[in-house]
Amino acid sequence: NDFMGAVKVTSGNDVTLVDLNGIDLGTSTVTGTMDVTAGGDVTNNSGALSVGGKTTVSAAGRDVKLDDLGNDFNSIAVTSATATVVDQNGVDLDGMNVASDLSVTSGGAVGHAITDTGANAVGGILTLGAGLADVVLNASNEFLAVKATAANVTLTYATGIDLGTSNVSGGLKVTSGGAITDSGDVAASTLEFSAGTAVTLDQAGNDFGTVAGTSAGATEIVDTDDLSIGTVGAVTGIDAGSGTIHLKAG
Repeated sequence: NDFMGAVKVTSGNDVTLVDLNGIDLGTSTVTGTMDVTAGGDVTNNSGALSVGGKTTVSAAGRDVKLDDLGNDFNSIAVTSATATVVDQNGVDLDGMNVASDLSVTSGGAVGHAITDTGANAVGGILTLGAGLADVVLNASNEFLAVKATAANVTLTYATGIDLGTSNVSGGLKVTSGGAITDSGDVAASTLEFSAGTAVTLDQAGNDFGTVAGTSAGATEIVDTDDLSIGTVGAVTGIDAGSGTIHLKAG
C-alpha cells in the first residue's frame, strides 16, 4: 500500500496497516491492537491515537514520531532509528528497539506513569518525562544513557548505564549488571544503587539527600551540598566490596 494522506481508523477490532513509504496516522480510536509497518517515517501529525491494546510500529532505519498530546496508548513497541512517544496518561514500554535516541513523555498524574513489560533496547539517549508520577523500568533493559524527570524512578539494566541530566523529586533506584556513571547532573531526594562493577557519580552539580548502595568495585559520589549516608529501601550504608569509597560533599 501507499497511503498519500493521513490514515484515520475507528475499529472495535485489531488493526494492521502496511505502507511502502512513510505514513501519517490521523485521529484514530482502536479498541484492539494496532500494528503499523512502514518503509518510511511514521507520524501522527493529523490527530491523536487511542489504542486499547498493544501498539506495534515497525519502521526500521526510519523515524517514528507519535507526539500528539492527546495520544492514549496502553502499551507500545517501536522498531526504528529514533522515536518520540507522547501519552496523556500512563504508558507501558513493551519491546522498544530504537537504534538511536528515544523520548517518552507521559501525562500520568499519579502512580506508575511509565512502566515496562518486555525488555527494551535504546542505542542512544533515553529521555523520560513523567511529571509528578513514577517511572518503573524493571525488565532486562539495554540503555546507553538515561535522562529522567519524575516523582520516583526505578531503573534496571542488564549491563552498564550512564545517567544524564535528571531531576527526581523523590527516590532514584538504579540496578546495573555493570558500572553506573553520570554524564549530567543528577538530583534526587534519595539514591539507592546496586552495580556489578564500579559506581562513579562525579558530576559537580549532583544533589542527593541520602545515599546507600552496593557495588563490586570502587564507589565515588560527588554532591553539591550536604550528603547523608543512611538506609534507603533494604540497603544500609555503602558497600564497595574490596574497592574504595570516595565521597565528596560541597
